[in-house]
Amino acid sequence: MSGSTYVIEILMSKTALITGSSNGIGYELAKLHAENGDNLVLVARSKDKLDELKKYLEEKHRVKVYSIEKDLSIPGAARDVFDELKWQSIKVDYLVNNAGFGDIGFFAESDWKKQEKMINLNVIALTHLTWLFLPGMIERKNYECGFNCLFSARTNDVGLFCHQSFCSELF
Repeated sequence: MSGSTYVIEILMSKTALITGSSNGIGYELAKLHAENGDNLVLVARSKDKLDELKKYLEEKHRVKVYSIEKDLSIPGAARDVFDELKWQSIKVDYLVNNAGFGDIGFFAESDWKKQEKMINLNVIALTHLTWLFLPGMIERKNYECGFNCLFSARTNDVGLFCHQSFCSELF
């Protein structure tokens, strides 16, 4: 592939923002998007893992990868991600809200600080990222209605919470 063809392909590619992309499902989703030729914005807490994944994906799939080390459970972190991408002139076509965690045990006996971080990450950051990025996606007509799902498992039970407030704006 010539250099100019590569530049044109980079410019024509779509960009996927994937949170929680340093391991697990987010890591695999990043690999799938890269295989599809999508540029990536990877967001996670572990800079070392992000750097390693960035290098691997850029070398193997010749996509552009921008990584952001950020703890999305901290209030305001979603806005920080949005503002950084706006400053870098990176437009997001796919938003994959994958970051999240759960807890085991009785709520009344749980650690409140852990619960607060979990709510900030699993609900607030997810909703805020969707609210921030969706208007641009709609304006560019680059969107697909989907679900932001948080799965939590404990013993033999599997709980599912699907947040779909952004879908109502599309129809």
